[in-house]
Amino acid sequence: MPVSPTVAVIILNWRRPQNIGRIVRAAADALPEARIFVLDQAEAPNSLEGRHDVPWHLIWRQPRPNGGPGARIELAAALPFDHYLCIDDDVFLTAAQIKMLMFMQSKEPGRAHGVWGQVVFSDAEGKYQLLDGIIRRNADVSFLNQVYAFTKVQAQEAMVLASLAGFESWVDVRFGDDLLLSCSGEAAPRIHDLGPLEQCPTANEPGIAQWKQAGFREQRLELAAKMLSLGRLHVEARRPAHLI
Repeated sequence: MPVSPTVAVIILNWRRPQNIGRIVRAAADALPEARIFVLDQAEAPNSLEGRHDVPWHLIWRQPRPNGGPGARIELAAALPFDHYLCIDDDVFLTAAQIKMLMFMQSKEPGRAHGVWGQVVFSDAEGKYQLLDGIIRRNADVSFLNQVYAFTKVQAQEAMVLASLAGFESWVDVRFGDDLLLSCSGEAAPRIHDLGPLEQCPTANEPGIAQWKQAGFREQRLELAAKMLSLGRLHVEARRPAHLI
């Protein structure tokens, strides 16, 4: 008798400990058979230590200098599960939205799936640019942001891509873990319109939001160029008006 696919949810805590319980509870309601892991990379006062509002199955204390967001991918590559869901700590999916996303991922497991995306395109001068904030679309994108449904095989492939891109560790990848994961499938990642999406008010707050950190955009474009050289990234010939 074939073994049923297994699912794990990996949530990362850094600077929004107040959000983790809500995110974990939604995942637990949507995927009652899934294992839920929380990676706590925060130091006081943002650590989850001593909090009792997060019904996690297992928690890792991992100081951020030794981790970074790529630790989610490392863990997924090492754990014995078939399918994974990672949700950033500044977005709140409902249980129904999580169920639908994982259903879409199970239908087409050869690529990563999500709800937010970016597209790389070539401008009039031939320079690569990023079209950000693509949501409420059913469309292929270059990269996923904030929510990621993927397989163990894709996590392992992302580890290989990190090495091919010249990174010695995931700490060095910094802002590009989602980019490498997005390039690891057999096809471009796909976003789905699952209805209105709720974000934490801190999603755009400097000092908390990663995309507000210095060098974020430049590093992603540099990494995109590396993935393009490896033949793992499709670039639109022009700004994709249908996704704006």
